[in-house]
This record gives sequence, structure tokens and C-alpha cells, in this order.
Amino acid sequence: MKNIDKQYCAVVGNPISHSLSPTIFSFWFQKYGLNAQYLSFSLKKEDFKTVLTSLPLMNFVGVNVTMPFKEVAFESVNQKDEFSNLCQSVNAISFFEDNIKYGMNTDGIGFIKALEKNNIVQELSKQKILVLGAGGASKSICTSLLKRNVASLTISNRTAEKAKGLVYYLKKHFPHASIVFLDWESKENGFSTFDGLVNTTCLGMKGYPPLDITFHDMNKNMWIYDIVYNPLKTPLLLAAQEKRLYIMDGLDMLIFQAYPCFESWFGFQPGFYSELRQKLESCL
Repeated sequence: MKNIDKQYCAVVGNPISHSLSPTIFSFWFQKYGLNAQYLSFSLKKEDFKTVLTSLPLMNFVGVNVTMPFKEVAFESVNQKDEFSNLCQSVNAISFFEDNIKYGMNTDGIGFIKALEKNNIVQELSKQKILVLGAGGASKSICTSLLKRNVASLTISNRTAEKAKGLVYYLKKHFPHASIVFLDWESKENGFSTFDGLVNTTCLGMKGYPPLDITFHDMNKNMWIYDIVYNPLKTPLLLAAQEKRLYIMDGLDMLIFQAYPCFESWFGFQPGFYSELRQKLESCL
């Protein structure tokens, strides 16, 4: 830890009431006897940079950043890790001396670790993946998949131009990869050709409309990953489960992306995965 005074960290976003980040970090604080507190702040976009400037003055060691601020966070920090630069999105910020605001992107780490836990990563070079959404989380996940040499990547989003922009950006950085745009209304066409589906949108999150997919024509060995974790089983996962597809919820990604944040802020890697996962499930 950086000093013996009480230290603070927080999650910032809008909406924020669904976040389990306070539960995760409070669990670790208790386990390790740390003099620290984790808060949550619901912000307006125009207030983000002002808040970011104020927090280090109040003994905050860092913040997690969730929707819809991951891209504005990238623009607001003065130092970044390599992965953040590549995907132009930041989901965690560490505050250091000399006014250093160090941006990290741990979404990709969390996503890949979750796939590793489910024994999927080693198959990615042979798989065709459909990613729904084109925001900060999507960019991180797509970048992670491409760095793992996924066989092909298809991106679809309700706002077509945003998806096309993401495809264009990724092609510049991965010129030899197969990356294509798919119109949102056509996203269920050709399900039989995909090996995996990743939902990075807020559809299906508590308080949001469901992601309406019927899986009427799909690869029976297709896996489905929804980064939403509240509820734990979204309408998308329930529909996939009815078709006996392999499903993964967003809870593991949330847990695994928090590990490097904690290490950056408090100087060591936390543990207690199984106990933490069980505690989070009881909150949902």
C-alpha cells in the first residue's frame, strides 16, 4: 500500500446501481485487513474530467470505469498501458504522484481469463466469432480475440456506422485478420457458421430491454458469452440454454478484470476466487 492512511477507490459510470465492483473490493479489503473503502459514483459525461481531477486530492488510489465512460476515460488520462492504446478504451485508472493518471484496460484480460477457465482459448484460432456491440467493451474484447488469432471476427451493432467504424479501426491494426461488418437486422442469419457469440451491449441488463435472439439456425456446438452479469442469466443466456448451447455469464470477466486493478492500487495480487464468486452470486 502507498501509505498508512485510509485509502479510497471507486467505480464511476451511468448507470451504476447494478455494479458489483464495491462488493468485490470490499470483500478483498476485509480478507486482507486493509484500511480502505470502495465507493460508487454515478456521473454525467460533462462532469467526468472534473471528478477525475478531484479524486486524487482526497486520497483515492484509483477508479474503475464502466459504461458509458470507457472511451472518454482514455482521453482523460496522461499515461496508458499498451493495450489501452491499442483499443482506445480505459476501464481502470491508477493515481500516482506528480499528477499521473495511469489508464489501464483490463476488460480484455478478464474476458480471456474467463475463456481460459472454460477451456475455449486454445480453440480460438479455429473459430469464427460474432460480437454484438461496438462500444468500449466491444473494442477491448475484439482486440483480445484478434491478438489470440481468432479465425474470423464479425461485428454487429444497432448503430451500423459505429460497427463499421470499429471494423475499419481494427483492420488498420490487424491487416491480415478476417474482420467483417454484419447488419444488426441480419445478425441471426448464418448462425450456423459461427462458433461463438459475445454480447457486449447493455441489452439484457437489469432495467434494459432484452436482446431478442431465437437461435433458430445455429451451430449446435456454438458457445454464448454475455458480459452482462445482472441478472446472472440474461434472456440471451436463457434462450441459448434452451437450445442446449454452452453458456457463460459475465461474472468471471468482472472478477478477473478486477485482479490487475487491485494489484496496481494495493501492490499485490488478491485471491479467494471461489469464495468471491459465491458471494457475488448471492447478490444477484
